[in-house]
Amino acid sequence: MRIFKENTIEKEIIKISQDFRNENVHALDEVEKSTSKNKIVRFTAGIAKIVRVISPKVKKMINGILSITTRISTFSVNLDYSGEHLKKSADKLYNSSEVLNSSIKEVKEAMQQITLAIEDDAETVEYISSGNIELIKHMDENKKNLGLVKNVNKELEFKAQSMEKDMTELNSILENMKTIVTGMSEIASKTNLLALNASIEAARAGEAGKGFAVVAEEVRKLSESTSKQLEKMEEFVNNIGTCSTNSSKSVKDTIESIDKLGEYTEAISASSSKVRESIDTEVKSIELLAASMEEINASSEEINSNMDIIGENVQEVSNEAAVLSEKSLEIKYLADEMDKIDDEMSNLAKLSGDITGENHFKITNKDFIVAINNAIKAHENWVKQLQNMAMENKIKPIQTDGQKCGFGHFYNSVMPRHERIKEIWIKIDNIHKELHKVGEVVKNNIKDGNTEKAKENSKKATQLSQTIINMLSNIKSIATEVDKEGNLVL
Repeated sequence: MRIFKENTIEKEIIKISQDFRNENVHALDEVEKSTSKNKIVRFTAGIAKIVRVISPKVKKMINGILSITTRISTFSVNLDYSGEHLKKSADKLYNSSEVLNSSIKEVKEAMQQITLAIEDDAETVEYISSGNIELIKHMDENKKNLGLVKNVNKELEFKAQSMEKDMTELNSILENMKTIVTGMSEIASKTNLLALNASIEAARAGEAGKGFAVVAEEVRKLSESTSKQLEKMEEFVNNIGTCSTNSSKSVKDTIESIDKLGEYTEAISASSSKVRESIDTEVKSIELLAASMEEINASSEEINSNMDIIGENVQEVSNEAAVLSEKSLEIKYLADEMDKIDDEMSNLAKLSGDITGENHFKITNKDFIVAINNAIKAHENWVKQLQNMAMENKIKPIQTDGQKCGFGHFYNSVMPRHERIKEIWIKIDNIHKELHKVGEVVKNNIKDGNTEKAKENSKKATQLSQTIINMLSNIKSIATEVDKEGNLVL
């Protein structure tokens, strides 16, 4: 009887095993609820049903834990970066607001001085404007006097021209007189010659020519006297001619001087007109300047009023900057707490990995291949981020802990059992850790301002990442073959 019972239990357990493999949860549930079945059989059916029911949920939970662990790590890195960035920005904002506040005070003092200077300048402009008005009056008087000078100059020119005409006529008369004197000299000379001839003839006539000789002698004396008087007359006429010539030259020089004086007077008049126009323009400009200075004075007062408002706003900004600085410390604290949560989630991920070691909770080959694809993509993006940091010489949020990146969590949670994959899998660890350490080195290079070194190390990280990607691609190919063969990677 006992043997029969044991055989019956064995058969029922075998049936439970078959239903479990066939995922016949309904059959397992009926066995568990059956009151006619053995307790061991019902318990075994219940356990089998629970395992079959929760198996996909456990797998989903494990995948979810691995996924959320990665997201928590990423969030923790971003939160830490944002906290530090916010702290720096808040400090910079606070310092800038303090400097701005100090500058505002200086600007206010400067604006007060400018206002005083504007008032002084306005008085100066008013004084200059009054002076220009007086200057215009003098310019008008000068213009009037220049008009009188021009009229007098015209009269002088007319009289000088008349004098020149008179001198020309005088010279003509003198020339005529010279001609007459010359003619008279010739007559006197001929008369003297006739008197000489008459004396000779009278001498030849003897006693009869004595009377004629006396007359001839008197005529000769008169001729000689006339010649002498004519010589004096010629000298006098020549002297008058010389004086007349000099006077004519003086008159011409005078006329030229009068002409030049007229030109100079015209030039002075034209220049005075231009000066008058310039002064008029200057007066208008000064009037505009005065109006502008009034506007500037009003604007400066408005600026002073606005500077007070700006000062109040800057003080508010300074207060807000202090609040932001405190909040950034809170964010930093939250980032530290998230880091602790990340550590706890990493431990949960490892426990999840241990669970996946059990047959009914193993991660499928397809899920494994998807995880490898995600790892390849994540490393490509990570390297791009690092390269951008080096090129821009600017620190950005990036995970530098190889155990907390997306692949790091997955890597530490599972261990492939396939020998070819396992062999490559084990070799990845050190290279992967070194890769993330290089990321930290690049960050330090940027902090130190060593751009060239940052670029050099980013190239090193690119090479390491490519090595890891090649290894992961190899694992992916093998996993695909294993899946086609119907075997399990994990």
